[in-house]
Amino acid sequence: MAVSQYKSLYQELMALIPPSAHRILTTPPCQLSKENTPKVTYKYFKVEDFACSETGENEIQDVFVKKLDELREACGFPFIVTSGYRSPNHPIEAKKSSPGTHAQGIAADIAVNGGVQRRKVVHSAIILGFKGIGVAKSFVHVDTRKGTPVMWTY
Repeated sequence: MAVSQYKSLYQELMALIPPSAHRILTTPPCQLSKENTPKVTYKYFKVEDFACSETGENEIQDVFVKKLDELREACGFPFIVTSGYRSPNHPIEAKKSSPGTHAQGIAADIAVNGGVQRRKVVHSAIILGFKGIGVAKSFVHVDTRKGTPVMWTY
């Protein structure tokens, strides 16, 4: 097909589309990069709250933080995240045969002060569908792993 035929076909197609939509069709798509990707905001957290304590890396998953925001809302008291994303080079992760939920960016440890807070976090996490819940004296681990829900104590 000759260039003139393409131009003619293009003009015919554009005539069928309302002028208000022409800009959408003729604007080239932009490539998303770190610089032009919209910043996600959360009600109770900043992405920085989840950075690896050893390396500063941070690959926490947006869906996970949104779910943690829901948990914080349900509990009604401030959360201190003691461990969020962990780099595969973090000493705890380096000992594992495969990346744990922290290294997958789908886990956090939340500091708790006493049994009332501990119970509230565990109860609300179950209701909200967190699949991994670990209970310690000073924190509760929550994650959104796939598969069968599990709970453990430290």
